[in-house]
Amino acid sequence: METDTDPAKAGHQELRLLVGDVIESSKVPAKTRATSIKPTIANLTSLSYEWGLLPETLDSLVNLVTTPNYLDQASQAVIVRNLYPAEAVSRDSVLRVVSCLGHGTLKPSLTLQAALIKWLITVHHTLESPQVLSQAYPVLFNLLDTTATRPNLSHLLALITRRKHVRPFRIQALQTGNDPSLIGLLRVFKDYYPEVIVGEVVRGKASSFKHPDPQWRDRLDEIQEAHFYKSQEGVSRPRDGFRVHRPIGRAARKKTIPSVHTSHVTEDAITLEEIENAVGFVKSIEKLELPNQLVAVLADPLLQKLIVLRPSSESDQRISNWLNSALQDVQDGDADEATFFEILDIFRDYVVSTKVLPSLLLEFFARFLPLWDGSQHRDSMLAILSYSPLLDFQKLYQHIFKPLEEATFDNTPESQLAVLGLYKNILHHWTVVLESSDTIPDYASDAVADLIRHVNPLALSIVQTSTSVSARSAILDFYEQNSRLISHETLKHYIRIELPPSHLIYILFFSSSVAIMSRICAILASYKKGFEMAMLTKPKRDGTNRIDSSSYNRVFSKRCIQGLENAEINSGTPLNTRHEGPPTQSSLGQLVSSGGIRISWQDYRIKVLEELSAKELAGITDLLKNTMTILRKLIDGGESTRPTTAQ
Repeated sequence: METDTDPAKAGHQELRLLVGDVIESSKVPAKTRATSIKPTIANLTSLSYEWGLLPETLDSLVNLVTTPNYLDQASQAVIVRNLYPAEAVSRDSVLRVVSCLGHGTLKPSLTLQAALIKWLITVHHTLESPQVLSQAYPVLFNLLDTTATRPNLSHLLALITRRKHVRPFRIQALQTGNDPSLIGLLRVFKDYYPEVIVGEVVRGKASSFKHPDPQWRDRLDEIQEAHFYKSQEGVSRPRDGFRVHRPIGRAARKKTIPSVHTSHVTEDAITLEEIENAVGFVKSIEKLELPNQLVAVLADPLLQKLIVLRPSSESDQRISNWLNSALQDVQDGDADEATFFEILDIFRDYVVSTKVLPSLLLEFFARFLPLWDGSQHRDSMLAILSYSPLLDFQKLYQHIFKPLEEATFDNTPESQLAVLGLYKNILHHWTVVLESSDTIPDYASDAVADLIRHVNPLALSIVQTSTSVSARSAILDFYEQNSRLISHETLKHYIRIELPPSHLIYILFFSSSVAIMSRICAILASYKKGFEMAMLTKPKRDGTNRIDSSSYNRVFSKRCIQGLENAEINSGTPLNTRHEGPPTQSSLGQLVSSGGIRISWQDYRIKVLEELSAKELAGITDLLKNTMTILRKLIDGGESTRPTTAQ
């Protein structure tokens, strides 16, 4: 029988077996081995190139090449060149490499040490604990006197150097030599202390510290992305939120948003590039310098946190200017639309992450929306505008939402529902803003009321053109969001209640879906309770027909009476007659005399409402309780307050 075998799982299993064979062979001198180990190493490196090495397998190989063994130098060099980690490189592997550096009889050859340092450079962005290299900085710096490993070691030190590592004695040590790699490292020091290191010192030829093997890095990126997507079912790779994001591989070459880079800072200042974790970020937040190009905030989670915690109009203006410049490039033909919409998608991720759309950036959308066709990247556009700031709705509509509607509406319910969803999300965002505000702005009530009044005809249009349950549910989503706002313990004193159109209520109430009817009843109950709280008066009985007509519904009433009769029979009470339904006050009285179930009209109506509530249709019950004081007392009071005779 054929079985489906995961190729990656089988590959990693074979890798573990091959690594075990190589380790066992490394304990035996080459002359005493029964067979040559080279074919095994060839298979090992081939599978490593294809699938990468899991942490346990990688640790075993790193331990092998950093400790004395009987493998020849060529075999060990081949193994080091093919150490492709499928996941993050563990702290233990990094420490093993650092501890094997230097001179000594038990140390690997200098050529192999240089290869291991090169490997650390290429996997630096995948380290599980990047701070381990920072902690080993003094050890690594003291090894610069070894000529064979100096170029790679200088490159590694340049990657991990932070302001705390720049010390006078290290500056003096670098100034004594004229090696290009040392001068390159000295220039890295100069970025942190430009006023300390004068220009004449770094006038010599310096190493550029280019990546030692871009093709190797590209292959590593492919392996890790494939392994991650396979193990996480395609979820986007999470970023470390307290380190500057550095795109690598193809992402670095094709990036449209500049990365974080800070230059020309004072000695007391701290750059974002120096932050390694949350503790360092919190301690340095007041001293952090903004990067050269602030638009990098769109793609960098650490810079996003800084902008949110230290907001300023200058920062918003710099981002807005960059976006306007990108739009102008598209209009002038200097950039294609695909690039611009890629920027828009990145901007969406930024807004969704920070939950803030600065008011200054609305100027960009006021300029862009009249040029938009309403279809390209619509989801991104609606997601961004869902976080529109709480401002005068009439002005927002004139400059933002009116051109948005003109571009989006195409005489289909789908386009109307998309805009309705936008307004629902805006109302939700405004609710969150108001709930978290110390003071409620004077214009808040008018802004919310204007939004509700604008959506009312849109909802009425949708309910008349689309009879689907999903469309009506989307309408109710909006009004339920409004009911949450006006029923909030604090906000209900500031926000005016705006009712849906009466025609809309009637259409939804008489829907064929009981869930729709229950939800509209719950919304009306919330509104009624809000009016009662606002007016502080008791409703007067005007003699109109009772609103508890749900007990006359043929389907509900028949099911309810049948359920009550079945319960009586199951409890052992004999019934000579069963009600054919639907019951009325008169028929229930006749049922008792015929040997049927004994239940009062009032109790029966309450049983109907309890049955609806049990089926998660409590909206009808809530509306009736808020409308009829007697019914509320009966339901809340329990069985002891109910009459026992037929009424």
